[in-house]
Amino acid sequence: QDDIAQSVVREVRETLLGEVTDSKGSGELKAEVAKAAKGRGTNPEAHRLYLQARHFGERGSREEFLRAYGYLEKALELDPAYALAWALLGRMHMREADIGWIAPEEGHTRGRELVEHALSLEPDLPEGHAAMGWTRMVADWDWDGADASFRRAQELMPGNTVVLCYASAMASNMGRLEEAIDLANRAVDQDPLSSFTYISLGNMLYRTGRFAEAEEAFRRGVELAPQRLLVRAYIGLALLAQ
Repeated sequence: QDDIAQSVVREVRETLLGEVTDSKGSGELKAEVAKAAKGRGTNPEAHRLYLQARHFGERGSREEFLRAYGYLEKALELDPAYALAWALLGRMHMREADIGWIAPEEGHTRGRELVEHALSLEPDLPEGHAAMGWTRMVADWDWDGADASFRRAQELMPGNTVVLCYASAMASNMGRLEEAIDLANRAVDQDPLSSFTYISLGNMLYRTGRFAEAEEAFRRGVELAPQRLLVRAYIGLALLAQ
């Protein structure tokens, strides 16, 4: 799999970017692929279950959230060292707390424990640092600590959509509004089929007074995940502001 990934990256760089890959470049490609694979697990069935959990977890309804938990539990039974799955499980507990399905202290305490476990398995896991930044931001109100976590996550994987969306929210809280919109736009570019990225973009646009553009982004989020919570409320706020 690593060999295939390196060949694909090399072909893309040479064909689309006109780069010439020498022996040194091959070493860089190998290091880049190895870095991207950190925390990703080795069991194909566990990976399939993880992808299903991520899909249903993002759709937003309580029923689908519980289904996502079931997939993650099965994935971790098959691969207990799957750091990425532990990080997602932690983020889901945090999200339950943010929505109000469970008590905030319970959700963020348990979520933090799971994310810390993920980072103990893979200290350089971008999703782990992003999740740690989120709980520092919304539960601890430690915005400097959260900002540092998000910056570390961006260093490790600048194109990760979770990292970009979380860092966007942090930048907005710190008053860096143009940076927040830029990060959210990059997340949409990376995953235009994700309702989460469009909703993040809509929130950033709304905060800067670009209400019509925010409405459009929220409507894209509804189109991709009609049952997702709060999005219609966001549309209502954008319409009211206009």
